[in-house]
Amino acid sequence: MVGQPTGLLDQYGQPIIREVLTQQLAAASMMGVRQAVGSGVTRGLSPQRLAEILRDAEDGDPQAYFELAEEMEEKDLHYLAVLGTRKRQISQLDMTVEAPSGDDPDAEQITADVQRVFLDSGLLDNALFDILDAVGKGISLSEIIWRTDADKWTPIRLEYVDPRFIRFDLATRRAPMLIGDDGLAHPLPPWKFVSAQIKAKSGIPLRSGLARPVAWAWMFKNFTIKDWMQFLDVYGIPFRLGKYAPGAGDDDKRELLRSVASISSDAAAIIPNTMDIQFVETKAGSGSSDGGIFGGTAKFFDDQISKAVLGQTGTTDSTPGKLGGAQDHTQVREDIERADAKALMACINAQLIRPYVDLNYGPKDQSGKPRNYPWVWIGRPEQKDVALMIDTAVKLVPMGLRVRQDDIRVNVGLTEPQEGDEVLRAPAVGTLDPTANAIPSTDLRADLSSALGPLLQARALASSLAVELLSAGDAGDQISHAVRAQLSGWQAMMRPAVDQIINAAAAAKDEGEFRSALARLHGKVDMNALGNRLAILTFQAFAGGAVGDRIKPARPGQDG
Repeated sequence: MVGQPTGLLDQYGQPIIREVLTQQLAAASMMGVRQAVGSGVTRGLSPQRLAEILRDAEDGDPQAYFELAEEMEEKDLHYLAVLGTRKRQISQLDMTVEAPSGDDPDAEQITADVQRVFLDSGLLDNALFDILDAVGKGISLSEIIWRTDADKWTPIRLEYVDPRFIRFDLATRRAPMLIGDDGLAHPLPPWKFVSAQIKAKSGIPLRSGLARPVAWAWMFKNFTIKDWMQFLDVYGIPFRLGKYAPGAGDDDKRELLRSVASISSDAAAIIPNTMDIQFVETKAGSGSSDGGIFGGTAKFFDDQISKAVLGQTGTTDSTPGKLGGAQDHTQVREDIERADAKALMACINAQLIRPYVDLNYGPKDQSGKPRNYPWVWIGRPEQKDVALMIDTAVKLVPMGLRVRQDDIRVNVGLTEPQEGDEVLRAPAVGTLDPTANAIPSTDLRADLSSALGPLLQARALASSLAVELLSAGDAGDQISHAVRAQLSGWQAMMRPAVDQIINAAAAAKDEGEFRSALARLHGKVDMNALGNRLAILTFQAFAGGAVGDRIKPARPGQDG
């Protein structure tokens, strides 16, 4: 692979060759060593053969292992479903571009370019599912097809590389290599491939994917399914048995055989009526709607595969009526989802975003300092409990907590109304419940307290007296009788003062006018009726305590 160096080096110090970037190196061919047709390694698979395939992969020949991983997905619907669920859930997570930190004057332009080339164009959306093939096989390769213009390098697509073309260095078994046209394994050219490794366990890539542990469960389940099919072949089809009497002629026997054979399937026979045929079956293989021991064994292995791939079985195997069975399950357990997303981000940003930025802008900024790179972020946005947020605001705002409207609006998902938009409004002010404890407007608390100080104190006193008397019961003393009589009408006594506030609010065009009206009401609130009632009540209580006689309390509306 000889060509003109670009003057750039990758993260390992290898020079970047311009001509290599514009070629497709990993395409399959009809006559070469990279052929698209596999050999079908799962035919007649036995435990001994499976162990041999896994051992060959560790020894540097993973072709049969990659074919096995591919055929397992094709031949097992459950494994295909759960693996596809995991890959699709991760590939559909939100992607955003975060601008690089620092004072690089090119940062804004670079961020916009990355957004346009990789996200807006759909390049990453189309490639993520193939990159996530590493979930099952432990590694995946995607070849970057670059297009070069006069002043721009642009990746136009990512081509999935057949994993059967992948080899590893013999020393560490970790560095992926590509089979060349000469049949030998060659190191991957820098900035030409996206090599993703998503680990289910620690170790070399060939031992860290899900396909290796799942292969054993898949094989044993496959044996179970074969036994189940043989069982159904013998016992699942009704067997017609015709009996003939001793001495029946050949013509009678042939006629009887034609009769029973013409009914449905071919499972039919004739015997003398003095003979008997018995079909002996094990109880474990019958008498169950789910297939008995065969169905139970197959389900057991399916459950183990679900746990390995999704981290739980609730998504695919929830039981109706079981506790929690009717609840929504997360498709892929959250810790697995986050780990996959982090592995994807590390891979894409190091092997795709950084090469794009270095090719077009260089590895250093205008001041000569190493460049900071934008970051493609993959994951779910932070989930906030909107109901809890609103409930907290409703409870704490009346107590004086200041909350920005934009914070509530953004988290609820509402936009700022524009000029001319029809907006929802609070119900029109009607009557104010004088027994309510909260002041209508939190922002006006200071003004209301100043204008209505006597009114609020009287309301608090009346409410306190009412609570005490109701809890004390019928004490029978003069003061209790007098206070109880007066409490029945105290709301009406406060009505003139309340009406003044309501009229001021109704006449005001905005909050400013309402504040001015409250200021003008200071010291002018009509408290005459309530003051007279409290004076009479105080006198009656004093007189009753001094004389000791039961004084008939004045009813509301009387002068005393």
